[in-house]
Amino acid sequence: VALKSTITSYQQNVVRSGRTPWWQRFYLDVFAFAIGIVLFYRVGLYGSIIGGSDTNPELDLLLVLAPLSLLLGTAAIFLRVFPVFLRTSANFASRGRGLPVVLALRQASRHPGHVSRLVLYLMLAMALGLFSTSLDATLTKNEVDRSSYYVGSDLRAVADPADLVTENLPGILGHSWIWRADAALITSEVPPRIDLLAVDTRTFSDVSRFREDFATRPVAELLDQLSADWEENRMPLPATALPGEPAQIGLWFSLPFAMQVDPERDEMLASIAFEARLHPARGDDFVVRLVPIELTDDPNTRWFYFQGDVPELTPDRYPLSLVSLWFHSSALKLGDFDVIWMDDITVVDRNEQTANVIESFESSDPYVWHSVTYPMRVFGLRSHPHSGESSLAISFDAAGISRIRWYGINRLNDLALQPIPALVSPEFLARTELQVGELVRIKIKVPGGHEWDPVTFKILGRVDYFPTLYEAQDAGFLVTLREPLFEQINLYRYAPLQSNELLIRSADATATHRTLLESGFFADQVISAETILSELRTNPLAIGLRSVTLFGYFLTTALSLVGFGTHFYLSTRQRAANYTILRALGLSPGQLYLSLFLEQVIFMLAGLALGTVLGIMLNQLTLSGLPLRLGELDTIPPFSVQTDWILIFRVYLVLSLAFLLSLGMAILFLWRLRIHRTLRIGEE
Repeated sequence: VALKSTITSYQQNVVRSGRTPWWQRFYLDVFAFAIGIVLFYRVGLYGSIIGGSDTNPELDLLLVLAPLSLLLGTAAIFLRVFPVFLRTSANFASRGRGLPVVLALRQASRHPGHVSRLVLYLMLAMALGLFSTSLDATLTKNEVDRSSYYVGSDLRAVADPADLVTENLPGILGHSWIWRADAALITSEVPPRIDLLAVDTRTFSDVSRFREDFATRPVAELLDQLSADWEENRMPLPATALPGEPAQIGLWFSLPFAMQVDPERDEMLASIAFEARLHPARGDDFVVRLVPIELTDDPNTRWFYFQGDVPELTPDRYPLSLVSLWFHSSALKLGDFDVIWMDDITVVDRNEQTANVIESFESSDPYVWHSVTYPMRVFGLRSHPHSGESSLAISFDAAGISRIRWYGINRLNDLALQPIPALVSPEFLARTELQVGELVRIKIKVPGGHEWDPVTFKILGRVDYFPTLYEAQDAGFLVTLREPLFEQINLYRYAPLQSNELLIRSADATATHRTLLESGFFADQVISAETILSELRTNPLAIGLRSVTLFGYFLTTALSLVGFGTHFYLSTRQRAANYTILRALGLSPGQLYLSLFLEQVIFMLAGLALGTVLGIMLNQLTLSGLPLRLGELDTIPPFSVQTDWILIFRVYLVLSLAFLLSLGMAILFLWRLRIHRTLRIGEE
């Protein structure tokens, strides 16, 4: 080539080559960019780079290529448009005043291909630096979110209220009792299972944390709406109201006619006990044991009075209601057609000491009271009253009466109970094909019970995520109010239902956790968010991602620094003849070095700007679906991409200072070579 050209034309060809790279001639950069766009669209459809089924998730390698293809395609497109950008900028700058800026842009636009690869290095360094900082911030935020979501608060204790006194725990800032149970849809086929969680809305929001993406509306607002809807549409329980402040409650009881002269009558009467389930205006239900007051050997005495003391309560818990009555006997022997009788439920006022009959069983409807325990049956009968004309007859089917079981009666018609407002998951709505505002009837498996209790709920809203709940069941999950649910389920139960988990918010979770373990709780009964967070932070995949991205950032930064410094020095020495002409035309040394400096700064700013765009794009593509799991649980809540602008500013600052230092050292080296004093054309 040199033999066919003059010295001047050869040097022009060295500094300005007009041949387009082969990959641009075949439009491979456009093809790579198009593939990246298509794969990016596919990621948007799938929502994550994780494919497969819920039980067998797999990393979709094709989707993994989406960010890489788009990153390289965008960078290649940049190399195509970068010369146009430089020429346009040079033309625009030539209209103004000042030679160094114009000279720098003209020199850069003469042949940007030499520095395009270096700008690409810088662009990748910035993109990886931004990705590395955002990855660390995103992982850190998600680790905290996932541990808090899994536990529900700082600590979660699996315990009964009677076993745990929160006042004795150190550092307590708040606590909230919850109840967790299995439930199922009522269908004619195999019922789809549901995870049910009942919360106390007055305290739950104070101890738990919600993210904005848990629902379309703030979760705390939805919980308040549950309470407001319940109170607004509140229907009284089908219970018997107790006037005033009762001190005692009692009832009259009679054995079957044939047993009035039975030799074992006194033994059977002594073995009989009643319990009255009372419901206060606030707080949990409680029971009062009723025992016989006076037994007599007189065979003509057919009615016996059973009475129990009602504990004195705070004023805000009155008035009381009689929810149900429970009967038990360890010695009573009933035949197939034997009937026992009950009449005149009475209360004694604590202040006035007057007795009032609250239920005389004189209703015209014989089926006002119902049995809640098989095989007992109850019905009002105008026969054998203690007073008035009617009493309540109690009989048993062929299965007979058990000596260890309690039998209950109440005035309940569960279909007439007020529907309890609830929040449900998307999977629940999809499985039931219901809409917000509709009613749904499900059955609940109460711990310790042999049957499923049916309850009607009103769907008041949808939540995509709720602390401690996952879409692990066939029909998702349901969140409802604790006290209304207990109120209705306790109508069927002998032992009042109690909360089974406690969420604790603590100023010193470690000390609180240690105190719980020292008080007798087993390690698996107390779940700590700090422990879960430690497990997540030691996840090998998370550690590997942090290390690889940080190493890639350091590597590309080092290559960029070395490449820019070396290129700057060699290209300046190579273009010494041009600088000699400019010096001869009157360019000052300061203007010469300023133009050299600005030329490199233009490359640096272009690399940083485009690297920032690519870094943000890479974050959004990959960080929202990282395949990091906690045991068998899904990545819930999903990754919320975080951009730590303070750390990104430090990346900008470090890269800028490093490049300025590199350029400064190169300029100093050129100054010491006195390149600005070169006078002869071509001298180096």
